[in-house]
Amino acid sequence: KEDLDITSKEIQKLNHRIDVVKTSVDAQRKLISVMETNKTGLVSQLQDQIDFVISEINSKSSDLSLYEESILAKKRDLPVDPGYHALQAELAKLQGNLKKARQKIDDIESIDSCPSCLQKVSHEHKQNISTKTQPKLAQMELDISTLEDQLREALVAHQSIQIINQEIEALSVGIRDVKRDITKSNSQLADLIEKRDAALADATGDIQSEKQKLKEFAKEGSELVASLSV
Repeated sequence: KEDLDITSKEIQKLNHRIDVVKTSVDAQRKLISVMETNKTGLVSQLQDQIDFVISEINSKSSDLSLYEESILAKKRDLPVDPGYHALQAELAKLQGNLKKARQKIDDIESIDSCPSCLQKVSHEHKQNISTKTQPKLAQMELDISTLEDQLREALVAHQSIQIINQEIEALSVGIRDVKRDITKSNSQLADLIEKRDAALADATGDIQSEKQKLKEFAKEGSELVASLSV
């Protein structure tokens, strides 16, 4: 009878331990399920952020291409440099020469005697000098008029070049801003990928550890059930 009592107590202990192990197995399975759900949720959340950043980078890359294409188009539209400043300088030179030539005639007409030989300067002599000089003055005036026309045309092209260059500079600023944003986004993308991979590795390692515990509980439960059958 005493032996039967001992055996009965041992069976009760085994059954209790089996119940404990079953509870542990159920709890372990729930824990693993929760961990897998959390892993999936965290990795999915990080992946969504990664996909969003990639979308932003692609959009900014498209903007960059548009900026670059616009600059190329505007450079193709640039008029040939008409040498506006060179024409200005040439016009100023001709106008100066004309002014000197006219002043020289005025000076001759205003004198009564030659400053060098002190001889009297006749009206005929003055008229002769003026007559000889007039064709030169007329040619200078014609050259100035022609140059002024060229300068007006050059001014239009010059202003057009200035406007296009300003537009190109504005586009260049846009390119610098977009490139800065892309660099920033690439850095953010690398950080998110690193976090996702780390989260995936850590969660996977933890889950494997818990699965190993589950196997140990299951093994213990099988051994306990087997011992009851002996």
